[in-house]
Amino acid sequence: MVAASWRELDAAVAAKRAVATAVSAMAATARSLAARAAATTKSGIVVGEMANGSRGWSSVIFILRAAFPPRLSHRSCGVRAQLHLPTTTSFLKRTRKSTVSPSVEKRWRHKGLDDEASLEEVHGLCVYVRSLLIEEANVVVVESPVTICGDIHGQFQDLLELFKIAGSPADTNYVFLGDYVDRGRDSVEVLELLLCYKAKFPKRVTLLRGNHECRQITQIYGFYDECVAKYGSPTVWRDCCSVFDVLNVSAVVEGSVFCVHGGLSPLARTMDQVATIDRAVELPTEGALCDLLWSDPSEDAEDFVVSNRGAGYLFGPRAAATFCRVNRIDWIARAHQLVMDGYKHHFDDKSVVTVWSAPNYCGRCGNLASVLRLDSHLFQHFLTFRQAPSKAVPVDDDKNTTPQFDDDDDDDRRAAIFL
Repeated sequence: MVAASWRELDAAVAAKRAVATAVSAMAATARSLAARAAATTKSGIVVGEMANGSRGWSSVIFILRAAFPPRLSHRSCGVRAQLHLPTTTSFLKRTRKSTVSPSVEKRWRHKGLDDEASLEEVHGLCVYVRSLLIEEANVVVVESPVTICGDIHGQFQDLLELFKIAGSPADTNYVFLGDYVDRGRDSVEVLELLLCYKAKFPKRVTLLRGNHECRQITQIYGFYDECVAKYGSPTVWRDCCSVFDVLNVSAVVEGSVFCVHGGLSPLARTMDQVATIDRAVELPTEGALCDLLWSDPSEDAEDFVVSNRGAGYLFGPRAAATFCRVNRIDWIARAHQLVMDGYKHHFDDKSVVTVWSAPNYCGRCGNLASVLRLDSHLFQHFLTFRQAPSKAVPVDDDKNTTPQFDDDDDDDRRAAIFL
């Protein structure tokens, strides 16, 4: 009996040593891979500068899987298979082909997008970004300067133009207010690009949830059908929906600007109450989470009245002023509503501003789009632009509110206006 006990103890000690050796080897491998990836990607990403064909998002998932194989391994791609996240070059190739060749659409249905954006890679990207988001709070604290962007709705070329105008996430903080998918024809590319930026710059890119980031809405307004058409199955849609469930609810910039997709809720009158919402769920049809993503400001309402959308509320100047006073903030930034000028201030005290970032919405509305840039003093600078691919001409004088256009682009003009 004693000899047996000693043999069992020796076996346990040997097993413990073997585990420790394996963990040390894994950590060394991960450090080596991280150093190699840092050496190849230290220059960062600048959308639009694609002449050299650099792979700015390489090895992110590979490093993570090497370090944490139990959580993030996938049955069809192990640790030894180095994965590359798609570059903007591959995105552009796909979007160009999708408008030209029906055979490419058929290839998408049977083989996936291309060799650089396989089902496994999108799965790995979604798993990684979900692991980042689930560790973040409902109310994300963001530092200035920051660029706030409204609805995108699958308009990928316009998203690239947005980054060309407002700058790379490598150089500035971004808050996206939700509604990345549906309506437009390139929702998959829009979401993949933003998730790649979140993976590359997790502290600089904040992705809030919009009312379209849910299963029910995406099955009606196009994102589900697009995923099935481009990948041949709803697998990518399900992976994306798992990310939607943990997107941030709101953000606060320097303790002074509250950012949310829709608006306010009578069930969450303080940011502390917003912070306690269980957000890791499918978007409900009522409750505080639903209200924050569906509500709209209204000059006709004083406090809160039922919204004609069928979800959320219409909130008036008293509700907005009370929320700002109780939470000691200056004003509220939100999206959710098409505005023809790209942005709109609400109420006499301008306590709410709507930002819309999808120009010529649905290809027929003819509206401007905008992003809101807040400098280190939280002064508002609106950059407005028209639909891609025409070039933007910034106005250097902050006091000049007159759009400046290229003489050669009279038919499809674009202006970046600083107010």
